[in-house]
Amino acid sequence: MEITNNINLNCKDWLNHVQNILKSDGFCLVDNVIDIQSCEFGIKALKSSYKKIENLIGKDRLNFAGEVGVVRAPMAFDSYFFTLLENKIIQIISEYLVDHTSILHLQNGFIFPKYKPDKDVSNFQNTFHTDYPRYHNGYIASINILITFVDINESDEIFYVVKNTHQSKQKPSQEYCSKNKISISAKAGSILIFDSTLFHCAGRNMTDGNWYGVNHQFTRSFMKQQLDYVRVLGHKICLEQTDRVQQMLGYYTRVPTCLDDYYKEPKKRLYRGNQG
Repeated sequence: MEITNNINLNCKDWLNHVQNILKSDGFCLVDNVIDIQSCEFGIKALKSSYKKIENLIGKDRLNFAGEVGVVRAPMAFDSYFFTLLENKIIQIISEYLVDHTSILHLQNGFIFPKYKPDKDVSNFQNTFHTDYPRYHNGYIASINILITFVDINESDEIFYVVKNTHQSKQKPSQEYCSKNKISISAKAGSILIFDSTLFHCAGRNMTDGNWYGVNHQFTRSFMKQQLDYVRVLGHKICLEQTDRVQQMLGYYTRVPTCLDDYYKEPKKRLYRGNQG
């Protein structure tokens, strides 16, 4: 089943259309958010970042974690990934759909290898799941913005979503998800936006090569991040970013570590005021 709810940025009132489709279906696509040259840079950056992670963590530990081609905190290994956080469309969407003080719960890169019949694909990535497994009676606490750096077709089976499984108290079975899954079709540079309570999973990748993309999850500012990005990146790198990117990284929502931190003047506090 192929989705048809694509949004063009030239469409009048496109942001409200995104919000309405997200509310009704749980996901939608927006075309032409990242240009082709940036997509090519992104692929190169993912490849180099993954090699650095392999050297840092080791292949054995990555295999033990059951992850295939996952590049966590890629901005720590290549500055290219900060450009995605600086993208005005991504910023607008995260602010409009979550909050103007929304923070980055995660930025994960992906290099999905092509399908091999003799290799098990039953890990967490290939099991239907939500990225925010909590129900708050319709309260939007988290959204995902997934960028594809290459063209993908429905038959490629790169990424599946299950329509109308978001914002529900009832958890659908794996059988239901498998029967009702929708394979994403999108042009390079498009983004898939979905409510983080929507059931989804990685597909088998039936193409002749790797699939490259980056997933972002944005949450309310008072929620914990997957990684402490300020500590991962270091204060110097964080302070080199724009105010909005600093906000995304969680620089303004840090927990004081001592009374001296707590009693600093407002503009120097680790946890700034008006954070939601």
